[in-house]
Amino acid sequence: MKQSILSAISVLAVTISVSQAAYVTNFNSAAPTGGAGNFAPQDGWVISDSELDLSLVIPVSSYGNTGNSVGLGGLAAAPNTLTTRLSHAVSEPLSGSTFAGDYSLINRNGADPLFLEDDDQFGFVLLSGATELFTLKFSPTATENFRQISVNGVNLGSAGIVASDYDAPAWYSFSVTFTASGADLLYSGTAAVGAPFSGTIPGGAALTATSIGVDFNVLGATPGDAGSNLLFVDNISIPEPSAMLTGLLALGMLTGARRRK
Repeated sequence: MKQSILSAISVLAVTISVSQAAYVTNFNSAAPTGGAGNFAPQDGWVISDSELDLSLVIPVSSYGNTGNSVGLGGLAAAPNTLTTRLSHAVSEPLSGSTFAGDYSLINRNGADPLFLEDDDQFGFVLLSGATELFTLKFSPTATENFRQISVNGVNLGSAGIVASDYDAPAWYSFSVTFTASGADLLYSGTAAVGAPFSGTIPGGAALTATSIGVDFNVLGATPGDAGSNLLFVDNISIPEPSAMLTGLLALGMLTGARRRK
């Protein structure tokens, strides 16, 4: 009987290890698919603009990752539209979940005299169908290379980040956690060190995210006005909200079984 209990717990533990994340990637398996290093479509990622090389496999390391990152922007090509979205489908109840990733904004390249330092807007988004549930945006300011941070359309005061050089990217991390409160959905997190935020999605307690996105918005009059600026992204994750709870339950069952031996 004791062996049967422990065997059942072992099976449960295996299940947990497989289902700990709805989606997680460090892009290390990404490979260029043509052009100057085109990324999408691959690994379930799709891009809204058909122009080759708007998303690029970048052999640049970020926090805890010594392989690839992915860049989105106008470095190697100009888009066909003012708004480009790189996205990946998920199926994730938001209550209890956390959306996180690493990023670096690139606005210059000392080794490239043709680099156009025009300032465009970049960001991350969580969607349910076509509805944007959560947006994190980085917008240019009057101060060169300084980017204003906004969450769901609200500027985070003086909080901002600095765009850096292609060959020496300055990396930042964001994280947002969602918690149900009655019928509403509360969110809180950090867009970078020293940039906390919080808010409420009214009536959103039961919402499910169906896709995650990375956005590139040209702020000029035409798509051809896009600058060479890029958003590097890495270590994107959105864990299953129940994974930690189930893991603790399994631990408790195992501890109880050992005590009764």
